[in-house]
Amino acid sequence: MAQWGDGESYSDGVYGDNTYDSGAINSLSPYALDPSYLPKEPEYIFPIESRRRSLGDRILPVTGHCYLSGIAVGGAWGLYEGLSTLPVGESNRLKLNTVINCCTRRGPFLANNLAVLGLIYSTTNHILCRVTEQEDSMINSVAAGTLTGALYKSTAGLRPVLIASSLGACFVGSIAVGHYIYSNRHRFLRYNTA
Repeated sequence: MAQWGDGESYSDGVYGDNTYDSGAINSLSPYALDPSYLPKEPEYIFPIESRRRSLGDRILPVTGHCYLSGIAVGGAWGLYEGLSTLPVGESNRLKLNTVINCCTRRGPFLANNLAVLGLIYSTTNHILCRVTEQEDSMINSVAAGTLTGALYKSTAGLRPVLIASSLGACFVGSIAVGHYIYSNRHRFLRYNTA
């Protein structure tokens, strides 16, 4: 009787006269995947998809990162506030309750506000990319940050709108410049190591 994997046939005797070619079974094994079956480039249904991202592809990561950052920073802010305002001489349960109340007051507040900012930024950036037909342009990002700040504080008056739009432009501009420097770091390192 032959062993599996040596290319000979195997008869099991239990289920009758079934014969299996072990060489054919090994070639179809999921553990021995032939890389030539995998596509070399991304496959798209329509050719226009290869260069454009959808609105959902833009909104979900930005809004999620903003929300998680807000919950982390807001939770730390609430923890600091709760520990600094502990009631003296009270029981440990009351002290713990004070800290938890401060964390749950600040964390969701900051997380929701940052998620709304991320949602507005993603939408305005997507609209600007469609209007200008430039995908992931630094100018579109800074303009989207400016519009985000202006829309976020649009009900507060002209001065808060100007302050928020300039803060949005500076924040997104610094991120865009940092991303440009990081993505082209091999150029900067080559010139600075001489």
